[in-house]
Amino acid sequence: MRTANRRSLAICAVMPGASQESWIGPHNRYVCGNDITIADYLGIAHVTLGEAAHVDYSRWPNIERWIARMKQRPSWSTVNAAFYQYLVQPLAQASFARL
Repeated sequence: MRTANRRSLAICAVMPGASQESWIGPHNRYVCGNDITIADYLGIAHVTLGEAAHVDYSRWPNIERWIARMKQRPSWSTVNAAFYQYLVQPLAQASFARL
């Protein structure tokens, strides 16, 4: 889980526009603008690994907003059911070093 924590934080830190006006900035719905692309699906798969490791995304409000928007997709629950059941829920009470 340490790897998941580091990977999620690293992606947030380098994701273009995570804290700026470009790309996923405060005015865009998705990573590359207002239309969902493969970049969103690839990015969310990596970033949400941090949920299992209790990553706090509050340092990146644009990423928090984007994660919430992706989770509103109609297929989110079905597609990610196994991830939450077998990885996130079993680690819910685990303790991780904060990076």
